[in-house]
Amino acid sequence: KLWELFRKSTSYIQIKTIRKKKEPQVLYWEKEVDNDVELSVIFPMYNVASYLDQCIESVIKWKAPYVEFLFVNDGSPDNSRELVLKWAQKDSRVKLLDKENGGCASARQYGLERARGKYIGFIDQDDWVKDQYIEILLNTAYKNNSDIVKCGYSDIDLKNQMRIWQNQSIHIEKDEHEKFLHVNGYVWGGIFDRKLWRKVRFPEGYWYEDMIVRMLIFRQSKCFINIPDVLYIKRLHEN
Repeated sequence: KLWELFRKSTSYIQIKTIRKKKEPQVLYWEKEVDNDVELSVIFPMYNVASYLDQCIESVIKWKAPYVEFLFVNDGSPDNSRELVLKWAQKDSRVKLLDKENGGCASARQYGLERARGKYIGFIDQDDWVKDQYIEILLNTAYKNNSDIVKCGYSDIDLKNQMRIWQNQSIHIEKDEHEKFLHVNGYVWGGIFDRKLWRKVRFPEGYWYEDMIVRMLIFRQSKCFINIPDVLYIKRLHEN
């Protein structure tokens, strides 16, 4: 709350929290010139009109003005584009980006190259998140000066059967990269410091393109945190 109160009127903020029997937490933040966006969330979008309202409704419940939601229309043949425009009229943080069809990797990359946030998040087009998903991830990132923050997730199938995955707390510092082998490499369900993507691109034409770039991204991280909260819901399909 201190950060939110003063971020408009100062160029940098540093807050150190002393914790009993724990390491101190240090929040250090610098304002970017002519940029008020702290987090950009990217949604690759193709033929998902039946799921889109639930996805969008779940993310806009957090009303912070310093977040942008980038919906990348990957040449979708249905009315997904029109649905996003409808939501954009209600919430200015919702933005539509149009491109020719090229697949999920190219859509993510297209959004990444146009994102303005210090942190970047990815949510798949047919998934949804818990109410405090964005707030908790961003809060954790700033309080720990973390490059990557991921959370626990659950998946749900067409019969509404749910399973919980990766519900453990992990904290990895710069010299502990071998621990990343125990962390899933999906880019959804987390946020990343934008600087990690400067020399990394999503490879097109592959399945699980985020798993391909996982070590390129993770190994640059000086501080990675996986929180136990199950905040992301992954929808499973028959195909």
